[in-house]
Parts: sequence; structure tokens; C-alpha cells
Amino acid sequence: NINFSIPNLIEIGANQNSLEKPFGVNDDLTLEHCLKSIIEHKGYPLKENASHTEQAEWVNDVKKALNFMGGGHNDMDSAKVNGMINPLMQKKLKKTVALTISTGAQALEYLKEKRGYVDTPTVRYGCLGSFPKGVFTHFETIHRADELLKGTLEYFDFKKGSYELIIHPGTPNMSDPVNWFFSNVCGFWERYNRLYNFACPNGFVDNVNMKIIGAMQPLACLEHIWPLGSVVTFEDIIEYRNNNLTDSGVVDIENDIEIEEVSSFDITDFVLSEQLVN
Repeated sequence: NINFSIPNLIEIGANQNSLEKPFGVNDDLTLEHCLKSIIEHKGYPLKENASHTEQAEWVNDVKKALNFMGGGHNDMDSAKVNGMINPLMQKKLKKTVALTISTGAQALEYLKEKRGYVDTPTVRYGCLGSFPKGVFTHFETIHRADELLKGTLEYFDFKKGSYELIIHPGTPNMSDPVNWFFSNVCGFWERYNRLYNFACPNGFVDNVNMKIIGAMQPLACLEHIWPLGSVVTFEDIIEYRNNNLTDSGVVDIENDIEIEEVSSFDITDFVLSEQLVN
């Protein structure tokens, strides 16, 4: 049988297991094990210098395989699924194409070590996922915990200092990373401001200085705009999106990439080549 291969055998076996009985549907751990086994047996090859388009196509193919193995019962755009795929893709590419971060604690640790967001006597930093409803609960929890420390050296006076919150958009969806980022981040900012204006248009209690300062940029394909892992203001992100939004509703970054490539071209090379020709 020319279609026989170990990767195909694993996929079909996993699919049949999911279809047998409702309680037998493969869970996330089983799907991840199957996917790793397929990759180990040279299933779904991906060249190291794959373009962004080729990377997205690879991710879509792998998601189709996971969906097939799970009997169609899994959300292929979930953070869990993206968290399975992204490390495998980066292992094949032998480079970082995305920061696969799933919690605020992970994001804050990265920002402290790589970007210098370290607490000072007048500024404290926090990090939270892109869920608007969670921001006020987070602020209140931080403030309430600090109030219990009054009279101790650990107490932080939010009237004299500031608590600056960074939003991380979660585990990147590498099947459409650019539009995932802009949709996630811009959607968060719109919903958060609507909620803020409704709940506390005059600021927080006692005028405590707690604010969101920006969003973490987790994609290598956007490095020509903002460095990987940097914190970008929402105003800058929204401005870029508005300036590069196509009629079909997607953000086009290709023009920037082309301009960058042209700007790196050395005009003296062209002049010398013209002289040699003449």
C-alpha cells in the first residue's frame, strides 16, 4: 500500500479510538502524544527556512490532523492546541517564531529577565491575560493585599507610586498570527475602555495610581515593527492596525517588510554594478 506510513497509521488509530465511544474521545494529553509521535516519525515535514506563509500552512495541516485524531471534538484555535503545536514548529525551524506564554506570571518573569521590568520603590509591575473583566478584580486584589501590609517595610503606597499592568495576549495562533495579535489586542482595549468608562469614569478609589501601560508583542513576524517581547502601547498598535487594514478586514504587514528590504539595499552596490556593466 503506497499510502502506508507510521504517521498515517497513528492518525487513523487515534481517530478510530475517538469514534468508538463518547467516553473514549482522546484527551489533550493523548492528542499531544500522538502528534509528537507523528513528528518523530517524520510526519509533516517543515524546512528550517520556511516562509511565514509556509509556517501558517504547516500549522493548518497539523490542526487538521489533530481534529481528525480527536474525532472533531476539539477547538483547534484553543490555547491548549496552539500550545501543543508552537513548540514543535519552533523545534523544526530551530528558531523562536513566537513566545508561547500562557500565564501572567510567565509573561512577567520574561519581562523582568529580558526587558528590565523590575519593581522599584516607586513603580510596581504586573501582567495579566487579555480578559477585560479580570482587570478590575486584579487591581482590587493587588490593592487589598497591599493595604494589609500597612506599617511594614513591604507596604507600597499607590498614591505616591504607580502599579503598571502589562497585558499579554496569550498563546499565539500561528495559523494566522498577525491577525490573531491585532484582533486580540485591539479587541481587548476596546472592551476594557467600554467597561472602564461605565464602571469608574472618574478613576479608582482614593485616586490610587493603577494603569495599563501596553501589550506584550510575542511574534517574530512583527519584529520589523516592534521588537519581539517588547511592550507596546495600545495607541501605537491601534494606529498601525488602522493604517494597514485592508478592505477585507485583515492587517497587511507585507508592505512594511518590502520597504524594510529595500531600505537595507546598499545603493553603492548598484552604482558599482552599473559601472562594471558599462
